[in-house]
Amino acid sequence: MQEEFERQEITDEPISKPKRSPLIWVGTVVIGLVLLAGAAFIGGRLMQSKPSALDGGANMVVRSGPGGEQVVSIAIDVTPAPELPVRPADAIGMYARRDGNSIFMNPKGGGPELEVVVTGKTRIYRDATTPPDVAPGEMPDTTIQQVAEEVDNADDIGTDFFVLVWGAKTGDRIVAETLFYMEPMLIHSEEAGP
Repeated sequence: MQEEFERQEITDEPISKPKRSPLIWVGTVVIGLVLLAGAAFIGGRLMQSKPSALDGGANMVVRSGPGGEQVVSIAIDVTPAPELPVRPADAIGMYARRDGNSIFMNPKGGGPELEVVVTGKTRIYRDATTPPDVAPGEMPDTTIQQVAEEVDNADDIGTDFFVLVWGAKTGDRIVAETLFYMEPMLIHSEEAGP
């Protein structure tokens, strides 16, 4: 079997690339701009402060029914209790442990454990907000009024409690002027929702 080869002449002329249509360039630029705008939009949304249960926002709805238990996240706006300071809390986090007059919490956003010193002058409030009633197949109202009940001590704070503190912070320690604590809000319904 004999292979045949074609001979090509070698010249000094540059090889020209095929010309691209201006329509292809315009399409590429438009697609690039759309992708850039989409990335900027998504990045902006991710960087926005999302509400959480720690600062009066998203809570969980637990629905149970024939298919078993389902957890659905919903956003509930919470109107702050008038008893609490108007300014943002100086520390927000999850209860970790207790030692004498000090409550230790894991700060929201991470970082070292924070010691919260409770004194005789500390005003202590527990969350007494009543979750909205949920009929089977319905979602609750999206706005509720937070209720803060003043208590004598913080003895019933436990695991999974959210803690908000206003006071004088020095390093990893804060002397509490006002302490507010709450359990995660769960709303139960007898049937699975839509």
